Amino acid sequence: MPDSELQRLFDELRWLTDLPGTASFEQPVVRALRERVADLADKVEVDLMGNLYAIVRGEEGGCKIICPAHSDAVGFIIRHIEPNGLLRVMNLGRVPPYLVYGQRLRIYRDDSGRDPLFGVVGTKPGHILFSSAGAEQRAYPPDRLQVPNYDDLFVDVGALSADEVRDMGVRPGLELTYDRDLRWLGDGRHGLVTSRALDDRVGCLALLETMRSLRAAGRKPRADVYFTFCSQEELGLRGAQVSGGYVQPDICIGVDGTISASGFGVGAGPSPGTSATEAPSFLGAGVGISYGDQSAPGRGLLGNAKLNARLVELAREHDVPHQLEGHATYITSDAAAIQYAKRGGCPSVTLKVPMRYTHGPVESCSLRDIAATARLLEAAVVALGKDTDLSFI
Repeated sequence: MPDSELQRLFDELRWLTDLPGTASFEQPVVRALRERVADLADKVEVDLMGNLYAIVRGEEGGCKIICPAHSDAVGFIIRHIEPNGLLRVMNLGRVPPYLVYGQRLRIYRDDSGRDPLFGVVGTKPGHILFSSAGAEQRAYPPDRLQVPNYDDLFVDVGALSADEVRDMGVRPGLELTYDRDLRWLGDGRHGLVTSRALDDRVGCLALLETMRSLRAAGRKPRADVYFTFCSQEELGLRGAQVSGGYVQPDICIGVDGTISASGFGVGAGPSPGTSATEAPSFLGAGVGISYGDQSAPGRGLLGNAKLNARLVELAREHDVPHQLEGHATYITSDAAAIQYAKRGGCPSVTLKVPMRYTHGPVESCSLRDIAATARLLEAAVVALGKDTDLSFI
């Protein structure tokens, strides 16, 4: 069974993942985090974009380090209510329809994050899927395995009309999330957990753990550190673009989840497996030091070489379990936007927490990897300062 430290991290992560906070609906997360960091930071600010800055003043000054992790998660928004009371929805963030088909969702009627209603994404009855041969067949007819696209999906809230939906306080423009809370994966012996919204509440937890450790040890970083909980990352790094201009940092060390190898085989065709070629990170192997990522042509981050080299040195010096992510396709994160923040550029890298089954209802990660990420981040903000050489040549 998990030890007491893993249980403490589990409880903290459960608190974070219980908060809704779909992209552009981060208010409950920001309120909760603002309260949590009040005693851990020297100053706390929230900008008009919803970015939360927990500022820890350094001993030397003269240098600013920004550590972004995004507070939002993927989710859904109500587009339209049909006359028969069914809801039409759209994803906020990259959620393919097969990850929401047949799921139960929470519907939030205000920005308090409390008292959700529940709906289900309707499916074809399982009985109809089978051909006349039924259970004797190992392979289902391909024409019956098609997942509907968003224009065909609907959410059933048990209403018989649009008027009944309105009576429930449900309207277009409201947020929906997966109805999945944090659980141990298996018996927890490896520190693995599963939940919705691990992307990027794992990064938020790493920031909180770093701040707690600094405060508990009575240590100060050398530079002023802006632990930044960014909004709307899942909609295109929008909060990060604003936060970079707001802080004007000299160094950026982002923290986010990354896709991880899972299953078996090579992941070809319809297999749910994901190969290391597709996702070169592994659960339980420690914090990922990322050398490059790219979510689309022209959008991504090639980490600053000197900064990454220093992170590797620090990981070895402090005996922090770590792995090297050479290049992750399909994804990027806030540091990719912040690298442009300052005149002449901002040396930027990202620390990664490996995760399986991202953007779905059963995302999975290792609490030990989160702890390793926090340890390396703490070592970095204590070691780096205005004399750190991050010049290009």
